[in-house]
Amino acid sequence: MPELKSMLLRIEELKKLWAIATREVPPPDDDRLMNWCGRFSETEVEHAMLRLSSMLHKGKVARVTSECSRYVGGVLNAEATKTKDKLARMLDRNQPKEETV
Repeated sequence: MPELKSMLLRIEELKKLWAIATREVPPPDDDRLMNWCGRFSETEVEHAMLRLSSMLHKGKVARVTSECSRYVGGVLNAEATKTKDKLARMLDRNQPKEETV
């Protein structure tokens, strides 16, 4: 059960961070928050929330839960793709080169 308690704590902490970052935009439902907490590290989610806060401040994202949630999800997915691509390049570089005859 430690994983469940950890997930519940992460969701509650994410709700608090959401409230600070968005200044009164209602948070997405718990399913969405649980998905983010299950798929991404705390650092990745915090980074996405900071980016959201900045975009809200600049007026580039509407202060609506669905728009904010879509933005955070996009940041998380884009960063995950960058990380996968970078890891693939690193692994490819470390593979021994085959000699051609």
